Amino acid sequence: MNAQVEDISSTRKRLTFQVPGDVVLNELNSFYGEINRTARIPGFRTGKIPRSFLEKRFGTDAKTRVLEKVVPDYYLKVLKDAGLTPMAAPDIESEVDVIAGQPIDVQLTVEVRPQLDRLEYEGVELVEMPTEVTPEDMEKAIGSIRKDRASLEPAETAEADGHVVIDYKAYDGETLVDSVSADDFEFDLGSSELPPEFTSETIGRKAGDEYEFSVSYPEDHPGSDVAGKSITFKAVVKEVKKRVLPDFDDALAKDMGYEDAEELRNTVTERIRGMKEKRAFEIYRRAISEKLVAGHEFDVPESLLKVESDYYFERMKSMAGGGAELDEAAMRSSADADAVKTVKGRILVELIGEKEGVTLTDEDMKEGFNEMAMASGMHPNALLQYYQNNEDALNGLRSSVFETKVMRHVVSKARFVKENA
Repeated sequence: MNAQVEDISSTRKRLTFQVPGDVVLNELNSFYGEINRTARIPGFRTGKIPRSFLEKRFGTDAKTRVLEKVVPDYYLKVLKDAGLTPMAAPDIESEVDVIAGQPIDVQLTVEVRPQLDRLEYEGVELVEMPTEVTPEDMEKAIGSIRKDRASLEPAETAEADGHVVIDYKAYDGETLVDSVSADDFEFDLGSSELPPEFTSETIGRKAGDEYEFSVSYPEDHPGSDVAGKSITFKAVVKEVKKRVLPDFDDALAKDMGYEDAEELRNTVTERIRGMKEKRAFEIYRRAISEKLVAGHEFDVPESLLKVESDYYFERMKSMAGGGAELDEAAMRSSADADAVKTVKGRILVELIGEKEGVTLTDEDMKEGFNEMAMASGMHPNALLQYYQNNEDALNGLRSSVFETKVMRHVVSKARFVKENA
């Protein structure tokens, strides 16, 4: 094949190649043949339309057909023969015309994936994360199950982890603050959603007890009626209940849909182990990515770098808030640095995946889809419809699943050390 590849940089190449005249002619003949067989033109019988008439009426479409069909085929062949992987759409530099029987000379530039002389990813040192399920893990998990299934029963006095119903009125000095006053207010003692004084001042109280306490609210509290103020609450206890925990036994297990307590315990054990393994893998993934990026020096395609940098820059601006005075130069510098790491990481994942022969199966995509559904809280059917209607999102999921699979290969080849060893 008559083709040349010129190095503009390590990530940008100029390709010059020629589509043979006979290929151009054959494609034009194929196009006009199809039109002749299908076109309905008054004054002509189908299949008997003169070529000159077709060329005059459909000439522009014919040229477009040739350019869209044969030029990409030859372009991809040049890339394959040169061992290049495109990272963005090419920019055509030459004027291209289609003339029957004449070759098409094409010159274009394209950003390509950099080629590394070395690719080192085996034996990455990682601090081993414990994934065994400890008795403390089980005690905490079982305690949480029992608390979730606990019943509330009348009690004499309010105890920690108990439940109460109170009426209270809030005062700013002598002024009643209706917005933070309430009747028949139920809450669990120890709730993190309330100021701690609601718990500390209520523990030990009995039904009918009247008491008051003060809460100092910070200046940035979202409630404008209490922000920056010391509010006095006058309360009366209406009901006191204690939380009665069920035994962890067969009856509890059956009530939760399990055969017996042993099956429930085994399920809890595997769930904890799975969570620990997933958390460990995420830590390994981040550590490996940092080590790989730091250990491989190469240029990244400018177009990919710009897209990522713009993304990080806009996210920083959004997080800073519209009212903040922004140091955009510093933000852009930080965005550029993050973008380089991200793009380098993706390129390394691709190269490692190719070397390891990693491919995605339907089962891989199904697993990734299910994890995404769980993480997003969306119904699987709604998520499926979203991906079916959003090609970019589907490609993003595919890339994420591929990266996970590649990283599992790298983790399997890592060298683990004990912490503080």
